[in-house]
Amino acid sequence: MSKFLIVDDEADLRDILRFVLEAKYKVEILEAGSGEEALEILRQHPDIEMIFSDYGMPNGNGAVVFNYNKNAKNIPFFLFTGATLEDCEGIKDFHKTHIKNCLIGKPFEDDFLFTQIEKAIPNISNDQSLTSTHDYKRLPLDFVAEYVHYSPAVYIKLSDRFIKIFHRGDLQSSDDIKKYLARGEKFCYLQKNDFKEFIFQITDEIQKKVSAKAPTAGSVDKAAMDTALYLQQACKIFGIKEAQQRIIHACVESCVKNLHTPPKLQEFAKDIFTKNNYLGAHSLFSIHISYLISRNLNFDFFGQQLLDKFTFAGILHDISLEEEEYSEIFDTNHPKFAKLTALSKEKLKQHPNESAKLSMEIRNVPQEVATIIREHHERPDGSGFPRGLGANAISLLGAIYIVALKVADFISVRAEALSEESFDNLRLELKSELLQNYYHGQFRKVVDAFLKGIDMY
Repeated sequence: MSKFLIVDDEADLRDILRFVLEAKYKVEILEAGSGEEALEILRQHPDIEMIFSDYGMPNGNGAVVFNYNKNAKNIPFFLFTGATLEDCEGIKDFHKTHIKNCLIGKPFEDDFLFTQIEKAIPNISNDQSLTSTHDYKRLPLDFVAEYVHYSPAVYIKLSDRFIKIFHRGDLQSSDDIKKYLARGEKFCYLQKNDFKEFIFQITDEIQKKVSAKAPTAGSVDKAAMDTALYLQQACKIFGIKEAQQRIIHACVESCVKNLHTPPKLQEFAKDIFTKNNYLGAHSLFSIHISYLISRNLNFDFFGQQLLDKFTFAGILHDISLEEEEYSEIFDTNHPKFAKLTALSKEKLKQHPNESAKLSMEIRNVPQEVATIIREHHERPDGSGFPRGLGANAISLLGAIYIVALKVADFISVRAEALSEESFDNLRLELKSELLQNYYHGQFRKVVDAFLKGIDMY
């Protein structure tokens, strides 16, 4: 049986991670509430195989634990934070220190977490005794009682059967759960998707309460969200939840703040998200849609690092444009394109290459961002620019961002018509356009992932 160490100063967050791990694996879990306590446990238990640590803690933060481990057994280290590695003072060469080290965003995605754990410990044992199928996940009843306001559908296990005791929305108070505790029931079960949502909601709630650096809409992109009211409406109608919006807003804020680039380019990046204009709105919404698509593609590498790539692409993809209004020219069929001079048309067609080159000069921008930017005006039928690539010649990340930009442009140019009453028709129009013009090669799975995300698959 594997032995893990969870380090976090918030007991509820330790509980959540422990429940998630115990619902999946046969594992012994030790807990520490500070960095210093973690060091003592590591000294006493040399057989610990993996560390899961928060960063911001009193009495020794995550860097203290990381550096002790680095200089001791150097076992896989999973760092849980809503920030980037650049924000985590004292942690250097995180991925070089151990190839299995992993940065996990808050709130975390359990599928991504499981994938990374199984890469680090390929022979880890799944605990099949907890459920009769993979469709149910176990939680302590008393823990669910603390968060009844989310009111998931709840099951108990009788022999090999799962019996629903509460439908979604039925739970009114903790007393409903306590009746089962009084009968001797200790555990309940949630269906896999409900379990994921429940854990995500609780983690987000706790983070907002306990962390001054919890993911919140920062000054950079909050201005765009506050002024572009239709963007807020679009997020709501597309089912992009408030918790997910906070993750993306925090990521945008962090990426802009940590752009190691000349002041002029950094000011451009900040200006994108502090103006109520097409460029700011469609850049921000494209990040939201990229996140939505990626979640539904079930990437085994989905997580903070992938979100950072789409965020940097959203910030930088039009950074070389001569005029801000040119960002509205989505393709060569746009009326504004026909009015350009021959020289301006050529410069516009080449701006993906120029923006990609600029991104490569910024040292903390992942190299895949240049590919996403270079391809963002390509089209699956080969009609795009600058290279006229076909569907299967475009990278998967590029395909995701191209579809995301299409959705963002579709919504942006119809902002005045956007309402809950009109959106069903707009969604059908968007679905038809995506299936007609983008449903080619590997773009098929990208379009399917988007339609699944908005319940139109």
